[in-house]
Amino acid sequence: QYATAASQGTAPAQDAVIQAHTLGIGTANPIYYDMENYRRSTANSGAVLAFLQAWTEQLHVSGYLSGVYSSGSSGIADLVANYGTTYVEPDELWTADWDSSAPTTPPTSPANPYVPAADWPGTHQLLQYWSDPGRAAETYGGVTIGIDRDYVDAPTAAYGSGTLVTQVNGSPALTIEPQANGWVDLMPSWAAQPGI
Repeated sequence: QYATAASQGTAPAQDAVIQAHTLGIGTANPIYYDMENYRRSTANSGAVLAFLQAWTEQLHVSGYLSGVYSSGSSGIADLVANYGTTYVEPDELWTADWDSSAPTTPPTSPANPYVPAADWPGTHQLLQYWSDPGRAAETYGGVTIGIDRDYVDAPTAAYGSGTLVTQVNGSPALTIEPQANGWVDLMPSWAAQPGI
């Protein structure tokens, strides 16, 4: 509901800051909110926009950047519709566009049909693509799972100092351990990135 959306946006931002501090992620880092797909309507869009603006404003007050992950056809479309107005936009956008494909010329941002090229210029966008398991199936420990792909052309969080990491240093690793109960433990690490 629109009447309570702002306070509902402020509270998770405050909690996210506490969690970031606990993890050693300092100020000046982005924190992303996952606003899943929703049916756009005057009431729904108004409530979501009030929530996300409160999220962004609280993160800014706390010294963090604001990021929003959402479907291109709902949350991203509503944010784009307000770009260039007095609405307080997030600093970073993470668009879910499952019909899109991988970029062909990194580090150039992939084409995003939901965000005009003039909006969020530079390195402020991430793109999730290929979530169809038939196109992005991978097998680990004998288990085949569908993997969402993400293209990152925006700051990611740095441990401790709050310095934004925009360059890839070293290579990440993923340890996979199938468990007797059928679960699979995934343990990421990145030697060149402290805190991961």
